[in-house]
Amino acid sequence: MKNYIIILLVCFPFFVNAQTTEWDAPGASWLYRVTSMSSVEYLKYQSAGDTIVNSQAAKKIDVWQISFYNTNPVQGRIEEFVHTEYMYTSGDSVFRYQDGTFVLIYDFGVQTGDSWTIRGNEDYLCHEFATQNTDIISVESIDNEQFGDYEFDVMNIAQNEHWSLGDKIIRGIGSTTNMFPQHAECGGVVDGGVGLLERLDCYYNDVLGFVGIDADTQFCFDLITNNETVIQAEYGAIFPNPTSAIICFSNNYANKNLHIKIFDTQGKLYLNQENITENIDVRHLPSGVYLVNILDENKVIFTQKMVKM
Repeated sequence: MKNYIIILLVCFPFFVNAQTTEWDAPGASWLYRVTSMSSVEYLKYQSAGDTIVNSQAAKKIDVWQISFYNTNPVQGRIEEFVHTEYMYTSGDSVFRYQDGTFVLIYDFGVQTGDSWTIRGNEDYLCHEFATQNTDIISVESIDNEQFGDYEFDVMNIAQNEHWSLGDKIIRGIGSTTNMFPQHAECGGVVDGGVGLLERLDCYYNDVLGFVGIDADTQFCFDLITNNETVIQAEYGAIFPNPTSAIICFSNNYANKNLHIKIFDTQGKLYLNQENITENIDVRHLPSGVYLVNILDENKVIFTQKMVKM
């Protein structure tokens, strides 16, 4: 009996370590839902490489606007480039370039009771209502919260009077409401059809894969991985699909020293294998829908949904 108890303790630990990720991880992408009166709108922030700004090494973060004018069925999708942000990390801090200088946005290293200062911006029309250009982000508590099958440290933020980063910030990812400070009294003001950021629907990087943040997310995986680094073939990379036992790969991918990761739609990693062979046994996967990522040197070059029967 004593031996049996020891085995249980090893197989079923009583603690779960929070997932950690670097803010500037390869392939980092954020998809935020945006207020709109007549359509479904998103802003996608997507890491687009390195650059130098004012002698500072920085990341280019391309911003795309995605609109759906009819979502049942999905019709009228428009995706267009908006602008590029420039940001960098130093230790646990993340800085954004605005008004000719870099300003602090996030400090992921703070603990409960700590705070940092943020600076307002002119991203939205309602900045005109601001009576103060700075505000304090105060951390009331830090919890472990689950998003899909991942757990992250989440900082719970006190309500602000002037500038806000929302009420929750995920360490290594950012605010669950808005990427950059918004004026705390903007409410439902809609700015030029784009409007204010409401929530972070999902996040993605080449290390973790897909992380669903909001339970009501629609179209999220397709939107956040739809970029120039994802090669869309005229035919599927994997077959048969649906499958009950194995998946095979087209000649574009098999035996070419590529890397495969298979996630469920909640972001849980089920398969992580180097060197794709002609076929892979997936009988161990529970029935359901999966996301198959094919990577070359940690860059996603193909992604496809797979149904396991």
